[in-house]
Amino acid sequence: MSVTHGSAGVYTLVFPPGVDADAELDVSFVSAAGTVKTVWVTAFSPTAGTASVTFGNGGGTATDPANGDVLTFSLILNRTKQF
Repeated sequence: MSVTHGSAGVYTLVFPPGVDADAELDVSFVSAAGTVKTVWVTAFSPTAGTASVTFGNGGGTATDPANGDVLTFSLILNRTKQF
């Protein structure tokens, strides 16, 4: 998986696409400085292999995490095959 920073608070994730994939995306953070208060997934497509998330401040405005903040992206892809 690759993670790219875009505009303020926006990160794009690229991962192997799966035609028959069931997928979950969990995003968490630890903001010691309190800069980041919320995160939301703005796009998620397991079949395209892309996702976009935005981190925000207390007012809901997109903001970059502070130096030393920890961001965690957990992606679980399950392939199902019927026999």
